[in-house]
Amino acid sequence: ISSPTGNSPGPHSIMIIITQLPSPHSIMIIKALELHPDKRLHDPHTHANFRSLKLSYEMLKDDKARKMFDDLLRDKREQQHHGRHCHLERDAKRQDMVSEQE
Repeated sequence: ISSPTGNSPGPHSIMIIITQLPSPHSIMIIKALELHPDKRLHDPHTHANFRSLKLSYEMLKDDKARKMFDDLLRDKREQQHHGRHCHLERDAKRQDMVSEQE
């Protein structure tokens, strides 16, 4: 990001730009500034983290890809909920069996 004069904008200018952007885009910019390889010279995972952020943002920008991802997360949550429910039922049955034996 540079100003019309070619100079880098100050922190205040960057915040004005970010607040005028749509929410997902502004979040991506904030994370990109945080994870940029130039900012994290000594972190061996910098390039992988930055690439992952970029790929995630690209996926979230694409309506079809985002819907597929949302569906996948919903299915996973339902499976976890179902698994917990079955586990609680087994525990209740076990408790009943123990109570009957006493």
